[in-house]
Amino acid sequence: MVDIYERLSGFCPAPPPYREIISVLTAVTEETQKTDGECVVSAPWVTVVKYENNILMDFMSAASAMQSWNFFESIMLLQRGGEMLALWEEIVQAREARKLSFASSLLRGVSGSAEPHLYLWFQRLKASLISKFSLFFYQTLAQQTTPTEMKSLCARLSLDQAARLSAFQKRADAQSISVLFDATGLASYNGRPGYHHLEKEQPQMSGLDLFPVVFSTPNQPSHHFPNLVMILTDQNTDLATDKTVHFYDGGVGSTYFLHLIEPRFYVVIIFDGRRDRPAAQVQQDIRCPEARLQVEICWPGY
Repeated sequence: MVDIYERLSGFCPAPPPYREIISVLTAVTEETQKTDGECVVSAPWVTVVKYENNILMDFMSAASAMQSWNFFESIMLLQRGGEMLALWEEIVQAREARKLSFASSLLRGVSGSAEPHLYLWFQRLKASLISKFSLFFYQTLAQQTTPTEMKSLCARLSLDQAARLSAFQKRADAQSISVLFDATGLASYNGRPGYHHLEKEQPQMSGLDLFPVVFSTPNQPSHHFPNLVMILTDQNTDLATDKTVHFYDGGVGSTYFLHLIEPRFYVVIIFDGRRDRPAAQVQQDIRCPEARLQVEICWPGY
């Protein structure tokens, strides 16, 4: 497990290869299952490792599902991982766990009085994933409540990504800020995220339908979509190398800034008039690790 955390921290701030991590966690699960009932003394250790492994697998699987814009799978995995985390906390708090001197020091910290470091890390990871989920599926969630309630719910998150982007749009005096999803070549994509009847035939997507808007503030720049899709297609190579692409279109009198924030997800900032190069504040906000909307999976220091 230590090797897994070292690999995760090594990818910061870029997102790790979730599927590779899931494969390793699957192998760990198979190994722990072989030890069931072998030794009474090691049973508490094995139990904790199982909880730790299952929680991390659910959260990594949820992150992977978000990259495919899969609403149902993402929310189910987040829910199951959260429930498993709550059960694991009960194990940590149990008297049997506190009796283990060395194991207790690992689970609860050297002093024995603080919350377990690993548990706190999982809580931060869960909070980051929920914040990310709230942005990637903002429009789907917004359809299930009122705008006021949606803002109130997002404000309770550890990082309100929607509010942060809205504040940046006003501060930078941008025409709009949007997050687009590129579903090109994604076989599982069948339209807007949400619940779909399994027996209902889904239409084939093509053209602009393969680049849906994930989030946009203060409104959706629909008349810019053809230009944006063309830029995304033509500048795909540069965008994939962590470059910020900017382009001025004299026909509509607007400047576009595009940046890849997650595989298949792009942030698009549109300004009125010509902007020959990104202003310092715009460039900083686009490239700032916090603003990149990525889950920063870094092992917390002791």
